[in-house]
Amino acid sequence: MEDVLRALKQEYPEITTAYFRQDNAGCYHSATTILPQHKGAADRLAATCKNHIRAYINEGNDVLTAEQLKEAILSHGDSNYNWLESNFSSGGFKTISQEQGKTQHEKDHTAEKRTDGSSQNNIQAVYPCPHDGCVRMFQRLGNLENHLLTDKCTQTLEKHTLLDLAKMGYKSSLEDGAGVIPTLQASKAGHEGRNASPLAEGWALRALKKTYRFSKKQKDYLLAKFEIGESTGRKVDANTVAQDMRRVRDSDYERLFQASEFLSSQQITSYFSRLAAKRRKAASTESDLMAIEEEIGFTRARNSAMESIGLEHPIVYGQYNVCAMIEKNTLKNLKLGMLRVMSEKLCLQVPKKAARAKAPYLKLLNDAFKSCSCQP
Repeated sequence: MEDVLRALKQEYPEITTAYFRQDNAGCYHSATTILPQHKGAADRLAATCKNHIRAYINEGNDVLTAEQLKEAILSHGDSNYNWLESNFSSGGFKTISQEQGKTQHEKDHTAEKRTDGSSQNNIQAVYPCPHDGCVRMFQRLGNLENHLLTDKCTQTLEKHTLLDLAKMGYKSSLEDGAGVIPTLQASKAGHEGRNASPLAEGWALRALKKTYRFSKKQKDYLLAKFEIGESTGRKVDANTVAQDMRRVRDSDYERLFQASEFLSSQQITSYFSRLAAKRRKAASTESDLMAIEEEIGFTRARNSAMESIGLEHPIVYGQYNVCAMIEKNTLKNLKLGMLRVMSEKLCLQVPKKAARAKAPYLKLLNDAFKSCSCQP
């Protein structure tokens, strides 16, 4: 503070007197700071006094002196003191002629004089039981010997705090191995074996996918679908082909592919892309490309015109090209069930009663072929 006063005097020479006030609050002496909560009796009484003073001032009075402050506090509310005058007599007390019995304190002293007792009731006992956990103490050595020979030791349960119980539980968990961090056991076979890692080399590398080769049956089916798309000028959707593979049947009306032979749409798209790349390499000259584009344009125009007339070329069901099979005379090699399903899917006039011969279905398919756009 002396340095502060000197600095103030140098900055403000006109100062002649300084008053120093020291706050001796506990918070400035490393003590606990207890903030007022405005819920004590003094706070409630102070609030009442402030209301009385405020009302007293609002009435036009002044509160400048201690006497006026007292008048303001007592101006409102219950401030009158009433004294009660009463004479109290000495009263009549009855005397008890019967002698009072022993009090509880005397009984305790009597119990302490027993030859054998615990450490709580026998203060003068000097021979404690040597057994671990026993709380019995005796005044005479003979009583201790009798206790060791005949009596049972008296033990009290040890009480633990919640913190001690938590520590004991944590200790038991560590001993049981619940919190043990697993470590890799080093090999014992030589120095090189101890330094070697138990993991195989390259265990963190990404596993390489095994290449899957299409079977001849899958290639033939996809090639037939691709050829149909090339001949019609309308590319076959890979998702549609993947769904058709799950329900397509062969000439014996058996499933053409097993569940393990189903292909995804991505695999089919990749295969079609490779086939298209091979076809593009075959067309070497620009004139051929232009001719192909013109042919595609003519094909699309003819197909759009034939869609409104009837069946369009080629007549296809699944992987079977009906027009090509009729020209090659191989349609009759199909089973009866396949011919019936093919006729129904092509919306031909199939008889209501299923025929037991191939002839009706072959006739329907031949008639449909005659009305195809490929026929003159």
